[in-house]
Amino acid sequence: MDEFLNSQFIVNFQDIIVPAIFSTLRMLFFSMLFGMIIGMVVAILLVMTSPYGLNPKPKLYKFVSFWVNIYSGHVASYKSDSWHVGGRAGGDSAFDHSSFSGHRQIC
Repeated sequence: MDEFLNSQFIVNFQDIIVPAIFSTLRMLFFSMLFGMIIGMVVAILLVMTSPYGLNPKPKLYKFVSFWVNIYSGHVASYKSDSWHVGGRAGGDSAFDHSSFSGHRQIC
């Protein structure tokens, strides 16, 4: 047992691994915090500027929505003559209120 407690593994564990675990947790915490803040700001901006939002702004909504969709890997196709909420131009979006039946459709 004394050999194990004085072994190189324990020395490395105390000197290298424990500080690395705390550094990893600190990095995870701050990246999660910044991601939540940025995500909330973008989400509020999208909800406020959507066609059914409190302050509809089609150009700003299309710009932000386009970049969010590119970042998430879902590039949306937009109609040039009108704008809509959702990922597809066919009107089958979960937010298409003309055919809204009280529950969200899954695209």
